[in-house]
Amino acid sequence: SPTSGIALGFSFLGTTIPPGSGDLFYLDYTFDESAGYTYLSLENITFSDPSGISLSYQVGDPILFGELPDIPEAPSGLMGAVVDLNNVSLVWDATALAESYSVYRDGSVVATTSSTSYTDLGLDFETIYYYHVTASNISGDSDPSEVIEVTTGAEPFDANPPYTLEATAGDEEIMLSWSE
Repeated sequence: SPTSGIALGFSFLGTTIPPGSGDLFYLDYTFDESAGYTYLSLENITFSDPSGISLSYQVGDPILFGELPDIPEAPSGLMGAVVDLNNVSLVWDATALAESYSVYRDGSVVATTSSTSYTDLGLDFETIYYYHVTASNISGDSDPSEVIEVTTGAEPFDANPPYTLEATAGDEEIMLSWSE
């Protein structure tokens, strides 16, 4: 997990640190090698002259220790099922080296998740949707999975018929009224 902190150079005697070519500070850091890599990023660094006036300093790119993992393979086994007429439940097989998955509906990302399932809620009735998934890690995104097509169900009709139906005869017409 990312850690941040402050490295502060100062003199306990209240004097300035003399200029020189030596190290201002030494960082001894170990990382969990099971991850295979870690980054050291130095940001928001300020150096000052003996009067306390800030000196311009540029920080380089983060330093990589270890080796980055390969980009994951494309997810496989993508399946979709309609749930409750207008929701789509998706599942796929885990991909080695994946840290997260992006779910695409009709070519646009609708979710990013670390699990191998996702439910797309509140879709339009009687509509065809196309889904695919990519796997990602710090090295990049995989190729897309196979594309699947899922069609949501028909919108249900009102199962509660009207009641207290009344018909009133008129002049060449009949007026109907009811309660819902």
